[in-house]
Amino acid sequence: MIQGLDTSHHNILNTSQLKEIVQQYRLYFNFMKATEGVTFQDRKFDKYKEYSHKAGMLCSAYHFFRPFSDAEGQAYNFLQRYTSMDINGMLPPVVDIEWAESAKGEQWSRLSPAKRIKQIRTYLDIVRAAVKTAPIIYTAVNFWETYIYPNCSAEDNEYFAAHPIWIVDLNGKRKVPKPWTEAKFWQTHFGEHGDQQDPYQRLDHDEYDGTVKELLNMTMPGFTLKSGFPRSWIVYDVQFALAMQNYMEDKPDGWFGPRTEAGVKRFQQDNDLPANGIVDSVIWNALLV
Repeated sequence: MIQGLDTSHHNILNTSQLKEIVQQYRLYFNFMKATEGVTFQDRKFDKYKEYSHKAGMLCSAYHFFRPFSDAEGQAYNFLQRYTSMDINGMLPPVVDIEWAESAKGEQWSRLSPAKRIKQIRTYLDIVRAAVKTAPIIYTAVNFWETYIYPNCSAEDNEYFAAHPIWIVDLNGKRKVPKPWTEAKFWQTHFGEHGDQQDPYQRLDHDEYDGTVKELLNMTMPGFTLKSGFPRSWIVYDVQFALAMQNYMEDKPDGWFGPRTEAGVKRFQQDNDLPANGIVDSVIWNALLV
């Protein structure tokens, strides 16, 4: 399993803490809250994106979906924040579809089944058209099986199954709701349940069930590793692969410096590729297992 985090304005975290946590716990990615409903924008989103990049993490953004709010307005609120930055190399955007409590109780229960599905599909259609990739759906098994799946047509199920799923799984049961047959992302820990004196335990923990190469292949076009890239476990894995194939003598340390660049160039030359020392999708797919 590849380890990661998700963060929001509820967290208290600085760049030094994140770098230490990333190195100590071998973390690769961070899903950051960007927006909620039609108007809310997370005040720490830009800060945590900056911290995550400095820590060498892959990033993505998520939107908390409000069932009573206009779906188009929610999509545009998210896209305004998401596309205001360089999304090259980002993991796909996420929509958080789960219980939405209010003073009058659970909001999803007060929508008709048809309206629930229409709301979600409208949002997903707009975001997917804008970013040219299928958003990830974050949800809980009980929620989806209670409020969404029982009312889906075969066409609805086919539609939802075309989106990657991220499941809340605090008990390690690895159960996946229909119509999905597998999940790659799992949330395994809530920060509010952790030791509040431990910065790592105060954060939500996530896992990716796949290889580093598969995770990199989920990124939006444009992600590269090159000299000067922040110390990261992704660079470490590239270095390890170079060393295993005798393109690098140094022990992996996560820093992309001159010797790593030279190893990449030698690998490129031996595989009849432009020897620019940059690891892009062509290189990581040829190099990583």
